[in-house]
Amino acid sequence: SALNYEINQSLYLFSQKARTDQIQIHLLSPEPSNAGKLSDLMERDVSDLGDKIQKPMDDETTERLSVISAFDTRDLSPYASFLSLTHTQLKKDLEWKPIQLVGIFIGLIMLTILGVESLFLHRLSLSQNVFMSRSEIQAQAGADEILQRYDESLDLMTREAQRPSLQQSIIKMVKSLPSGIQIRELTVELENGPQLGMKGLVTARNPIHFRNLLAQFLDRLKIYFEGCRNLRIQNIDFEVLENNGNSTLQTYLIQFGFDLP
Repeated sequence: SALNYEINQSLYLFSQKARTDQIQIHLLSPEPSNAGKLSDLMERDVSDLGDKIQKPMDDETTERLSVISAFDTRDLSPYASFLSLTHTQLKKDLEWKPIQLVGIFIGLIMLTILGVESLFLHRLSLSQNVFMSRSEIQAQAGADEILQRYDESLDLMTREAQRPSLQQSIIKMVKSLPSGIQIRELTVELENGPQLGMKGLVTARNPIHFRNLLAQFLDRLKIYFEGCRNLRIQNIDFEVLENNGNSTLQTYLIQFGFDLP
């Protein structure tokens, strides 16, 4: 009765869509009498498919396809050249099975090749370790020592290159001298922090002129030397020298130092 109701609903919808009432109904059932009972309920001819199956399929395929197993195997083939009824999952399995088999076969071949290569490399490394002579070990140690010396020499050259140039420092000091100041002695200390020291003579008309010359000198030094930017006039030591008979000019001995970059 339930089957009769569902089929009648489907027939009604299909006949409206297809605009035809020429529909054949076939039933596959373990009881041959069920086709006659369904025919009486529907008042339509229902044919029994049990006697019309010519090429039964194997048990596994029949179980998976259920009632679709009534169709011929050629009708269910995904490679048929005509429109056929095909079980979706079975079609996917049939299409992918050759690809899966080829993939598994290629994977096994690659795994075998890689395994043989790994075994060969492992044995080769063991043989090299066994037959390595003492001279080769010493040669390796000598190479490491040479590399260490090279690194130390490179570090020394780098430190030497970063030290300030004595020639450039003297030239910058001379460029900074204003008229009235002369260099008497220059000292450059390169160890424990580079430093530049100077002793000089300043000839001035009076203390104000002396101070102005020192200020001008410091301003020029700050242009060329970064280390003397914090240097002030108060940091410069000076000493008044004898006039040597000249009453208009006074000579001063100055001394100071600052860090080089």
